Amino acid sequence: MIKKLSEKTLYEGKWLVLKSAQMNKGDLYWDWEFIQRKNSRHAVVIVAKLIQSNRYILIKEYRAAIDSCVLAFPAGLSDGDTIEKEALRELYEECGYIGVVKSISPILNTSPAISSSTFQVVFVDIDDTLPENMNPIQKLEDSENIEVFLKKNEEIEQFFSEMIKSGVAISSAVWYFFQKF
Repeated sequence: MIKKLSEKTLYEGKWLVLKSAQMNKGDLYWDWEFIQRKNSRHAVVIVAKLIQSNRYILIKEYRAAIDSCVLAFPAGLSDGDTIEKEALRELYEECGYIGVVKSISPILNTSPAISSSTFQVVFVDIDDTLPENMNPIQKLEDSENIEVFLKKNEEIEQFFSEMIKSGVAISSAVWYFFQKF
């Protein structure tokens, strides 16, 4: 059985902490490095669908860790509100849409080999015939630059191909969601 014997901070930045844990299995010992967020470790990912037009909302946003834009679902860090409220707020801020929560996933791990971060997927329906959803206006923070795309299932494969050719990375969550097995 593997045990974590100890844990120490290697570096602490404004938003993240790099840690090292001493691990043990029998007479084998090793160190394992991982990161933690300093404040919220929980996020919300929004899978939003415009019901009448049968389109999904995707966003393109620059991410410094890979020095590229990434095609993803709208998302944000938890600030202590309910997951439903946070999802609807993030959707409104990033994309300008108002919707209704249909379901919520259990708590999921983002990348458990290197991070303690968790998230929940919130599925939201949007009535695209409502006046407030016809010409949505983003409410972005100064540090955000998010481009919104509305795509039908049958457009996704070609859209992904175009994005990849233009140098845009594809989020694993988006890729998994739209795959047809």
